[in-house]
Amino acid sequence: FLSILSPTISDIRGNPLVEVPSSMSAQVQTIIYDTTSPLLLNFDLDMNTGMLTFVFNDVMNVATFIANQATLQNANSTAVSLAAYFTLTSAQVQSSSDYIVITKLSSSDLNQIKFLSTYGFASSQNNTFITIQALLIKNFGGQRTYPNLGPGVPVLSINNGNGKQVRYFTPDTTPPTLVSFTLDMNALVMTLTFSETV
Repeated sequence: FLSILSPTISDIRGNPLVEVPSSMSAQVQTIIYDTTSPLLLNFDLDMNTGMLTFVFNDVMNVATFIANQATLQNANSTAVSLAAYFTLTSAQVQSSSDYIVITKLSSSDLNQIKFLSTYGFASSQNNTFITIQALLIKNFGGQRTYPNLGPGVPVLSINNGNGKQVRYFTPDTTPPTLVSFTLDMNALVMTLTFSETV
């Protein structure tokens, strides 16, 4: 429904619009629902904090985020020599629904990526790319049944061969720390556990 005040617009002679008060608001005749797939514009990766940030062209529903629909790789295509890639297994959303979606990689995913960085993968902006599947996340579009929101339109996929390069890359500069150790005097074995891959 739509109500409109008379000063909103005038005709070419300066005559103001006939006001439509809220008590007599007009009902829409045709509604075209949002069915356009949102786009991933950029992404940022911080290897110190494990924060993976997505920037879209639409407000995204963070409740629909599925981490394993994103793959990090060292080139826009894995069909190259010395290709390296890693499909996420777990990431926790840290932000509310918005154009910018901030996620935190699980410690296991972050450590695996750090391990692969020794093979020229996700160690700089030059070798950090991402591909995504449509089910990574949805917006709030689609046909709505009041008062419910629409089912959402999936993001447009970015396929292997067209991987998007990272915008801002923060390299890992955090020194590892010793978390714990065990000592077996029978086997003469000491096992050290660190805060990250070493």
